[in-house]
Amino acid sequence: MNLSGQFSQQGSQHPSAQVLLTTTPGKLITPDDQPDFDLDPVRINANLSGDNLNAEIAAPFTEMDGQLSANLAIQQLSRQQLLSGDIALDINDLEMISVFVPNVQEIEGQLQGRFNISGSITQPVVRGFF
Repeated sequence: MNLSGQFSQQGSQHPSAQVLLTTTPGKLITPDDQPDFDLDPVRINANLSGDNLNAEIAAPFTEMDGQLSANLAIQQLSRQQLLSGDIALDINDLEMISVFVPNVQEIEGQLQGRFNISGSITQPVVRGFF
């Protein structure tokens, strides 16, 4: 895992920060006769600027020919904490689902999901579809 970041604050002004987290590749070893599952690096990039926080997440799933990506923002951190963002999930090969749900075998197809996040930290609103 790699983590890097910068932080600064001048006087009573809002702080400024940037954080980048990248995981290293790995492998999920499964029991019995299930195939092992390669884990791709996940990248999270967060920026704090003024009174706002923005984050981007990219999680590829090479084993399933897919990816999870998200762009999230919190505005007015010190006051209303307003949320905005979107999440996208695309999996083009569902065969590896059996690794996580052994009772489901020989599954085929694709999975797509799109979600929009709004509202506030205390009252989030999530809309979307699979």
